[in-house]
Amino acid sequence: SQVTDSRPTVLDTLELNSSGEFSYEVAVATPTFYELNLYGKRVVRLALLNDDVEVKYDFADPQSLVIEGSEDSKEMLKIEKLMEAYQLNVNKLNEAYYEAMSKNDTEAIKKIQVDAMALESQQSEKVKEMINSMGNSFASMAAIGLLNPKNDFPYIDELVTKLNDNYPGTISILQMKQQLDEMIVLSVGQPAPEIELPKPDGTMVKLSDLKGKYVLIDFWAAWCR
Repeated sequence: SQVTDSRPTVLDTLELNSSGEFSYEVAVATPTFYELNLYGKRVVRLALLNDDVEVKYDFADPQSLVIEGSEDSKEMLKIEKLMEAYQLNVNKLNEAYYEAMSKNDTEAIKKIQVDAMALESQQSEKVKEMINSMGNSFASMAAIGLLNPKNDFPYIDELVTKLNDNYPGTISILQMKQQLDEMIVLSVGQPAPEIELPKPDGTMVKLSDLKGKYVLIDFWAAWCR
C-alpha cells in the first residue's frame, strides 16, 4: 500500500515463490511512505525514494525483521521499536490504574497520573533525540506524529521547514506545513484571532476592545438552550 494523506491505497497483491521470495518494482518520484502487509501478521512500513530495499522476515520470530538497502526505511524500523517500548510502559500504567480504581485508592491514582505525565514527557525527549539522529532523512516525517504539537510546536515547525527545504514539492511535507501554518494562529503565545459578536442588547463588541484584560470565552454547542 502507498500511504497518502494518512490513508493507505492498495497498489498490488504480491505472491511468494516456492522459496518464500518476492520482488516488486514501483516508480517513486518523491519521498513516499509504503506499507507491506505480510498476510495480516505484520505490517512493514517503508520510506522510499531512490534506493532498492530488501525485506527479510521469519513468521516464526516476530523480532526477525531486517530491512536493508534503504536507509530511510531502516529509520522507520527505529520508530517502530521506540513505540513498542513506549506502549509496553503505557500498558503497565493502565493496568495499575484500573487496579487502583477498583480499590478506590486515590493516592495510587494520583501517583499513576503523575507517572503518566512524566512518561509522556520522557517519550517526547526520546522521539526528538531519535529525529535528531536521523539527520536529513525524510523518515522523520513519520516520527512527527509521535509528538504533541501543543508542547513541541516550535520544534515541529522548524523540522518541517527543514524537510521542505531538502525535499521541495513533497505532498506530505507540504500538507504538514499547511497544518502547522493553521495551528500557529491558535498556539500558545500568539495573539488571539479577532472575534466580534452581539451583546444581549444587540450592540457589537470585539475581542480587541478588551485588550489588556482577562477574557473568559464560553463556547456553547448549537443544541444548548
